[in-house]
Amino acid sequence: RPGLVPLSGFSTIGERVVVTSPPAGSTVDPFLTVSGYSRTFEAVVLLIGTVGNEVVVERSTTAADWTETWGEFRSTINLPSGPVSLFVGESSAQDGALEGVTVSLTVR
Repeated sequence: RPGLVPLSGFSTIGERVVVTSPPAGSTVDPFLTVSGYSRTFEAVVLLIGTVGNEVVVERSTTAADWTETWGEFRSTINLPSGPVSLFVGESSAQDGALEGVTVSLTVR
């Protein structure tokens, strides 16, 4: 969350994850670097790309920290051409439900 100055730009903001790249609604190359910062459980950040109801990529990466502060994450994934929904977040430690943000993209 922003402090005294509101966060500006094209970030997608959730409770425990902020995606700084790629911006929602953008057209991207198939090899895509996803970056941002999070406070996810045990610093694990899930990246799940879907086309319709089909999962086309599922990967996890580790944020730099989670116990004391927000940690940066960065991961490169390969997506198919066309419209893709990219979930970035975590699996709840309580019930396994996905918690995070979804970024809509168009892949070239």
